[in-house]
Amino acid sequence: MSRSELQQLIAQMASKDGYLVIGAINKLRDTGWLFDGSLRGSSFQGANLYEVYIENADITDVDFTGARMHGANLNEAQAQRAIFRDADLVYVRMDEIDAAGATFDRANIRGGYITGNLKFASFQSSVMEEIIIAGDWQHTLLNNAILRNANLLGVNLSGADLSGANLQNATLRNITFDEETILPNGFNWTQHTDMSRFTHGEQ
Repeated sequence: MSRSELQQLIAQMASKDGYLVIGAINKLRDTGWLFDGSLRGSSFQGANLYEVYIENADITDVDFTGARMHGANLNEAQAQRAIFRDADLVYVRMDEIDAAGATFDRANIRGGYITGNLKFASFQSSVMEEIIIAGDWQHTLLNNAILRNANLLGVNLSGADLSGANLQNATLRNITFDEETILPNGFNWTQHTDMSRFTHGEQ
């Protein structure tokens, strides 16, 4: 298949027509273009990607700003520096994703599942209620994120910024903090910090 056919499929995937999107993704999968880096740097701003299955895809540097990705499956995707700003990511599946440096600012990720490499990613002002997260979140920006009733399991939050984050009723299990981690009250974590003040007390 030619370069022009690739560009046509990318344009179809960026459509708001769900049938065109699914057809394009199936062809991109069959040709291998979904996995070989051919989509790098593409724009799918505002696209209708409802419940799409793009597991193992290479979406490095791809722009999904404002995309409708409710229930999408991005398990084990390569998503370094991808942009999900203002996207609908409710119930998204991102198990073992590599999204280092990705941007999720103001995204709605309620009920989602994100594990893997999220180093230096940004979730500023994102809705992350009832989410399950795990993995390497070092130096991640979570300031003003809403993490009510979230489950943080084995997360490395060394150097992360949680200033202004809402952790009410969140579960924090086997979490790694360090002296560079900024807490919801704007102060740095210490060995004497009682995190329950943020999960079950006043923020």
